[in-house]
Amino acid sequence: MEAQFGAEHGDVTSSKFNLAALKAKMGSLEESEKIYRQVLEVRERTLGPQHSNTLRAKSNLAEILRRQERLEDAEQMLKNLVDQAHVSFGRDDPTTLKARCQLAHILAVQGDETRHRQAEAHLREVVSRREQKLGPSHPETLTALGRLAFLLECSNPREAEQLNEQIWQRLDSLAPAERRRGRSRAGGFLLGLAELGEPEREEALVRQVAERRSSTLGATHPDTLSARAELASILGRKELPEAQAESLALRREVANLSETCLGAEHVETLAAKAALAGAILRSLGPEANLADVKTARAEAEELHLKATARFKAAQTPMPSPTIPSFAGYAPGSSKIAVLAQG
Repeated sequence: MEAQFGAEHGDVTSSKFNLAALKAKMGSLEESEKIYRQVLEVRERTLGPQHSNTLRAKSNLAEILRRQERLEDAEQMLKNLVDQAHVSFGRDDPTTLKARCQLAHILAVQGDETRHRQAEAHLREVVSRREQKLGPSHPETLTALGRLAFLLECSNPREAEQLNEQIWQRLDSLAPAERRRGRSRAGGFLLGLAELGEPEREEALVRQVAERRSSTLGATHPDTLSARAELASILGRKELPEAQAESLALRREVANLSETCLGAEHVETLAAKAALAGAILRSLGPEANLADVKTARAEAEELHLKATARFKAAQTPMPSPTIPSFAGYAPGSSKIAVLAQG
């Protein structure tokens, strides 16, 4: 195509764009970066720096830089992208808001307090604008809300928990009955115990509820999983290492059982995965070495992304069951033909 049409032809750059994306999926990041830069250079020259196709190439290139851990380069490219998207499309445009989410991610993973505050400000505004433009339960709104909750897991775990609960309540309101949670958080009585400063009594009662549900309903029943998740939440608010360890183990168990027994797109499963991601982040103490921190953050990030990627699917109605068709049988018929074998 390049030989026939020339390097600046739109079909050529589109094909190169697709090739760069494929190289990235294969893990060939250096080759992908090289091709994306070629596409970006041509599109900036022929379409202009603020054209949507140019900005899309820049967005993908920034993601490649992030995966190569060239975070400062990615940050600078995304700041430029956000500024250009503001001018070209406005502050409420999906391209602008997506770029701001990308920038918030890059800022957050660099770890310093100033960038963390900047990431939080970006995400709060994205959530607000998406709620106004798309609605509070739109998958893209919930994804931004999830990113904000994930960001706050260590700096403000109480607000992170509240934001996550908002997400699950909104998903529950739209999901088909088969994908909704059983019982959500503990009722007012248990919350009242926590506020009155009786955490030990609260923990004992929730343990009792979880054990009784397990014995009467079964270990994989949604109500049992909800109770065990609530127990993990109570333990996670304690500072004792053994409580933190039990909380993390419970989170892993609930996440695995939920996915196996309820399905990957059940709201209970999504909540369990997000909670596990937060627990992994909070389990990193100040004495943790760099390699352990990197591994844990990568696991938490993967869990969080898997959960948010299924927000749309969780709201999709379940397909109607179909009656299998067999030779010689018509649905509704009282007779089945006998097939002779020759």
